[in-house]
Amino acid sequence: MPNPSVTKVEKEGQAASLLSTGVVSSLITYRAYAALNHLTYVTLDPIVGLAANNSAALADYAKLSTTILSSSGASESVFPAPVLFAATVPTNAPNLALGASFLHLLLSPQGSALLSADGAFSPVFPGWADTPSAVPSVLAPDVVPMPTWAASYLG
Repeated sequence: MPNPSVTKVEKEGQAASLLSTGVVSSLITYRAYAALNHLTYVTLDPIVGLAANNSAALADYAKLSTTILSSSGASESVFPAPVLFAATVPTNAPNLALGASFLHLLLSPQGSALLSADGAFSPVFPGWADTPSAVPSVLAPDVVPMPTWAASYLG
């Protein structure tokens, strides 16, 4: 249970301001938020920080859990999983080719370097697709089939 006399739960958008003004002395947030707001951060072990995204890490995650107080006031066990993001181009996008080109940039080694600059993200390269044959041809070199272990986490 968080101790209300020393713990403050705030909206993430206010966290950097609260830290810079001294209202709080530290915060727990995503590395991307810290990098975006030029905050000093501590990099956790990939397993602890939920950045590891491979089958060995998933086996380790499956052994871990913590108990939280749910919104109903009951105790609830929660289990970790890697923090993964997805990108897509809607089929009704006004410029499908431009969208596919943007994803090609994101999924390329150059895009990976841009996204990982300043520690914001550690992209998966090549990207994962649940149906690689369905992606636009410009993206074919940038994707591989989604690992079977990831499918259960990503739906």
